[in-house]
Amino acid sequence: RVVNLKPYEGLRDLLIAQLFLASGIRIEECSLLNIDSINISERKLILKASQTKGKVKGGTIPLPGEVIDTLIQYLPYRLDKNIGVENEDARRALFISQKNNRLSTDQIRRNLYKIVQEAGLKHITPHALRHSFATMMLEGGATLEEVSKLLRHSNITTTHSFYIHQTQRDTSENNIIFNRSKVNK
Repeated sequence: RVVNLKPYEGLRDLLIAQLFLASGIRIEECSLLNIDSINISERKLILKASQTKGKVKGGTIPLPGEVIDTLIQYLPYRLDKNIGVENEDARRALFISQKNNRLSTDQIRRNLYKIVQEAGLKHITPHALRHSFATMMLEGGATLEEVSKLLRHSNITTTHSFYIHQTQRDTSENNIIFNRSKVNK
């Protein structure tokens, strides 16, 4: 749980961390998420092609109940922030700053770092959470093709070259994110 933060900021940053780990989104994709990017009833994250890297197509990613629960808690705070927001892009954005602007990738990175420090962990970046998502999917029985599609890689070779080796050496048993006893070694 996130501590020492205002309710809006705490829920926002918790939701961001959960989305990285549960969906494998890139930091740029996270920054570009809009309120309507998440379909609560179908428990899916919807990425448009304009929200993804380069020429990669958009897609949908299933979300676990924990992420939906946090989103349901977060949305009333987020929608209250729209009162007085004149910038249309910020009004649509899922994550906005204290100054009512769309959260930038740098702000997301700093906020995640703050959460990681408070949890007593080190060296966890948004991209490390993306890698953990892929590793967990592969260890959970997903095929390389399924993981490649969820990661929105344009070529399965990209998925294969990194994640097959990653899975062999970085199982959840020794992964820093899931085993805090490894943090300070």
